[in-house]
Amino acid sequence: MNCSVCSAENVRTNPYLCGNTEVAVCEDCTDKVGENVVRLFKIPSPNWNTFVERFEKLTRRAVKLGCVVPTYTIIKEEPKEIAVSRTVVDEDGNGESDYVKRLIVVYSVVVNAPTVEIAGYEFSASMEHFAEGNVLHTLKDKSVPKKYRDADPNCDHCNLDRRRKETFILRHIDSNEYKQVGRQCLSDFIGGRNGETYAKIAELYSEFYDLSSASEESGGEGWGGGSKFEYLDRFLGYVAECIKLEGWRSATTAREHGGDSTANVAMLHMDPSPFDKNLMFKYPSAESVQVAKDAIAWCEALTDEQADNDYMHNIRVIAKRGIIGSKQFGYSASIVSTYQKMLGDLKRREYQKSNPSEYVGVVGERSKFKLNVNKVIAIDGAYGTVSIHIMKDDLNNSFVWKSSGEVFKVNEVVYLMGTVKEHKVYEKTGVKQTVLTRCKSMTEEEYNKPATVKGKRTKKEKTDAVVINLDDN
Repeated sequence: MNCSVCSAENVRTNPYLCGNTEVAVCEDCTDKVGENVVRLFKIPSPNWNTFVERFEKLTRRAVKLGCVVPTYTIIKEEPKEIAVSRTVVDEDGNGESDYVKRLIVVYSVVVNAPTVEIAGYEFSASMEHFAEGNVLHTLKDKSVPKKYRDADPNCDHCNLDRRRKETFILRHIDSNEYKQVGRQCLSDFIGGRNGETYAKIAELYSEFYDLSSASEESGGEGWGGGSKFEYLDRFLGYVAECIKLEGWRSATTAREHGGDSTANVAMLHMDPSPFDKNLMFKYPSAESVQVAKDAIAWCEALTDEQADNDYMHNIRVIAKRGIIGSKQFGYSASIVSTYQKMLGDLKRREYQKSNPSEYVGVVGERSKFKLNVNKVIAIDGAYGTVSIHIMKDDLNNSFVWKSSGEVFKVNEVVYLMGTVKEHKVYEKTGVKQTVLTRCKSMTEEEYNKPATVKGKRTKKEKTDAVVINLDDN
């Protein structure tokens, strides 16, 4: 890659952030970038949990030292597909290696640590001295002059020839002059202040940058651990296919009634075991893929007014992000069912608008009714709880029944024998309602059985019905 500072071609570079622009800077030019240019660390998701854990450990050390605690800022997240090696073992114990694609997220992170300044100097780096060479730990991941890479463990303050394991590089803020100072001379060099404390703070800050740099390692290939990520549209295609074949099952329903949630079933089909022979399908149909795309588009287009609760807000954020982590699969799967419910509600409202409710039956007469329960309202009164059932028939006619005993479930289809109490108009909506009373539940078989016509018998029919057999006496 080319360096943005010296324009050198095909050299090793590191990413830096200049304003809102990402630039590449080679190692020789890191000391030439301005103060507003900061190192950008690219940390892959498999390394993320370890990075966070160790970063927090360093912050606890900073608290003990009483210095400003460094933080990190995630600038952006980028999805990246990698090839992960896996070994598939068959029933006979024979293994075969292959590669599968995995999606990871690369976090672009900036470390926020202050510059350690004292007496006009800033700590630029600490150096560990070995026979094979020097190991430099730079602050803010900016380089120091090349001469220090192989410098002897000298001290520019005392100029004594000692065997030092560690020295510090300090830069004069105004003149940009560098000085190499031994640990024992730090206090004297900076004017009698506690040089050891400042050295510890500088070393600690350099560890934050070392950790961030080390967390970038591996380049992305060969990772199999870490949090699981997936493209939202791919996952929802499998979710839509599962819903089409066996309906929607939330995690709550699965826990209460058994079975796997739709999200888990979709994940199983998306990344199946080589030996799983109970799959319903291999790939989602084109229809399901389109449903997934439409659901995401609908979710992205939600207004602030529509996304006025936590759930709607969350699914809108997930849809806009386009990638999902291990904690978001269940939430994300519900996007399809919520979208389909919205379509059903929309069709229902359109149908209701074109097919308004009408009165049913004759007031005072008993009839049989097949109704769908839309809503149940419980009201506590002096004589106990009364359940108001709001129901509709297949022609969109509205019914109301107040029950002090039997209570139906919402969306349940019920069969009733009841008396039409009255016909009235609901004031708030202007909808015509048929009010029922003295209702009795019946089975579907009883509902479909033809009604027996009962009439009054004449006096002669009643007399003829009484037969006295005198021959038996």
